[in-house]
Amino acid sequence: MQPSEPLPDLASLSLNTQEDFFLPWVLRNGFTHDLTAPPAAEFDRLVEHMKWVRGSKGYLKWHKAFLEWDKNSNPPLLPLSLGSSGSNGGDGDLAGSSQRSRHFFDKFQSEGFAPDPTAPLVVEFKRLARSQGWGKDSNQYKEQRAVCYVAEFEAHYGNKSERLEGWQSLCREVHITPVPTSISKCKKELRKVWVNIVDLIDCRRTGQRVTLHSSRNALRKYSKKHGKIFSLKAAKNNGFLAALLIQMF
Repeated sequence: MQPSEPLPDLASLSLNTQEDFFLPWVLRNGFTHDLTAPPAAEFDRLVEHMKWVRGSKGYLKWHKAFLEWDKNSNPPLLPLSLGSSGSNGGDGDLAGSSQRSRHFFDKFQSEGFAPDPTAPLVVEFKRLARSQGWGKDSNQYKEQRAVCYVAEFEAHYGNKSERLEGWQSLCREVHITPVPTSISKCKKELRKVWVNIVDLIDCRRTGQRVTLHSSRNALRKYSKKHGKIFSLKAAKNNGFLAALLIQMF
């Protein structure tokens, strides 16, 4: 399914609110936009609505446009966690978590680092580490990498595992169809899937389809080979991450 006529140039939009990016599809393609949902989650729904194939030329075009819009929104839109209402921490807890996620790489701009939101996570972090002089075997490198990976995951998928939307978003990324309608069903289906968490982040950063593995052992070998290993300690407080982690060593 494609738009019936060319969509307006995003540069012509004011880019001040979340509604701006999604408005053309609301007007022309029947997309129902939820202003209370995280922008990344809404883009995920838009992809499904428009039947864009991840990794295709059309998808990559709009994925890049979305990232650029989100980065330049005024004020910057925080990628809210999927539990934005009803959390014990209230708005303060939500804003703190989202701000860390949104600005992990951005906070180094004052030190001369120019973030690239479309670069693979491992590549981007290594580039940051070089710019900051963090030795690969140093404690600072390992600590910052753990914080970065969790922050990036939460920026794209949230950290409120009591919300169905987050589980459904994960299911869509690993090609589970139809998308389950309850958290328990999502968990059941996700237990059948072997996927690297860094790859889940990268499919949102780069627009490429995520790679699925045939077994726990195949996933373990792939993760070690490519250095895509998540810190168990850093991830333990996120229900989504806890459901996806496997023992590496």
